[in-house]
Order: sequence, then C-alpha cells, then structure tokens
Amino acid sequence: MRVLIRLCLALIILGVCGRVGSAAFPDRAIHIVVPFPPGGPADVVARIVGPRLGERLGQSVVIDSIAGDDGIKGSDFVAKAPPDGYTLLLASSTHTIHPGTYSKLPFDTEKAFAPVSLLVAFELFKITTGVDITHAPYDGGAAALDAVASDKAQIMLAPLVAALPMVQDGRLRALAVSGAHHAPAAPELPTIAETLPGFTAIAWFGVVAPAGTPTSVINRLSAEFDHIVHEPDTVKQFAALGGEPVGGSPATFAALIRTEIPKWIRVAKEAGIHVE
Repeated sequence: MRVLIRLCLALIILGVCGRVGSAAFPDRAIHIVVPFPPGGPADVVARIVGPRLGERLGQSVVIDSIAGDDGIKGSDFVAKAPPDGYTLLLASSTHTIHPGTYSKLPFDTEKAFAPVSLLVAFELFKITTGVDITHAPYDGGAAALDAVASDKAQIMLAPLVAALPMVQDGRLRALAVSGAHHAPAAPELPTIAETLPGFTAIAWFGVVAPAGTPTSVINRLSAEFDHIVHEPDTVKQFAALGGEPVGGSPATFAALIRTEIPKWIRVAKEAGIHVE
C-alpha cells in the first residue's frame, strides 16, 4: 500500500514538473538581433514587425543591434544562441552573399540557421553591365549612404527603404529603380530595365533562428510573421518604403537561401570580389 502511495505521489510530482518544463512558447521576451547599426534598412524592417509580433504573442519583443564585420558579428551571435526561439536574426540579402565574398565565416550559413519567414523584398541593383565599379565596404547600409551623401563614395545601389528619406531631403539624387516596375513610393523614377531590357533584381529581408530550434516553434513564428506582413498597416508601411510583403513557409524561405548562396558565390568569383 505504501509503495502504491509513493508511486502515485511520484507520478503526480513528475506530472507537475513536466508541465512546468514544457511551458507553451513563448513564456518570456523574444529578442530580434539586427546585425547592422541602428537606422539602416534591416533595423527599419525589424521595428515594423517586432512590435506586432509582441502583440500577437503576448510577450515583449526586444530589438537588439549587434553590428560589426558587415553583419557577421550579429549573425554569429544568433548562430551560437540557444535554439529555443527566443533569439532570432533579422537577416538580409547579405546573409547569402557572404559565403561567396568572405574566404572564411565563423559559421556555415546553410547549416547554422533555421529559416523562419521571408518578410519583404526591396529593389536592389546587381552588376550585370560589365561596368568597372570598385567596391567600398561600410558597416551597414546607413553608413554607406552617408558616405555617398558626403561624397566619400560616388554611387550606391540601395533599398528604397534606406535611400528614399535622403533623396526626399536632397542629400542624395536617385537615378533609377531596379525592379521590373516603377516603385509606388517613387513613381517618377525610371526602371533600369528601360535602359537594360529584362533587368530586374531584389533585396530581401527575413527571419532565421539558430539551427535545432523546435519545428513547432519555427512554425508558430512563421505563421505569425506571415500574418503580420499581410496586415493592411504593414503592407502600407512597406509600400511607402518601396517594399512588397512576401511571408510564406519556412520551406519556401529555405529554398530561396539554397538558390541564392551558389548564385552569389558564382557572381563573386566572376567579379573578383574576395574579402579575407
């Protein structure tokens, strides 16, 4: 009888502990790491979707700027974070460009992260004309735009989300957009395709988590982000900045990453771009 009572008590204790240990996600604040300085396009996107994610999950969402090494420092921080869904990376197109341009990274871009959701695509130029342009690296898009505005660099191919405010206040002159169509945020600008038929290119922003994050957590976050980017207010904010909401499943985002990495490795080799 005593043995039976002890067994029952043990099962009750284990049951209570089990429920505590498997608390529903999320039960604390979520951190979105932006691997570039504040004020750049990645930061802007994070601050549009972050508060809405917090509202939908019922937890605070903190935007952390961990800049350095062209976005690699912040990315490495997330790659090494616990795979529990509480530390996310606001990744950009550079996430898939780095494997081609850097001889060594502190992580394997394809293996170290779990894609969560593709958020938005912005217009971006990529070199297809054969024009001799010398690459000048800066720590983030905001710093690069400031260099052009102060005549330390001559030209930049930037997402409208970052460049448009500086164009509007006269610090920069916009020449064209690289999308297939005129940008609603700047309809007066021609497309590059009007001069180079068939030309189009985009830059994207999305969210990834450390590899090993539970599938249930990834799917929950993905569903929330997909809803957020298609909310009318979010669509309006992205459109004003020249962006188009995408969303979609983790598998869709993963497929894009798998396609982009070898493409940019090839482009880097052909263009002779190499950073030690």
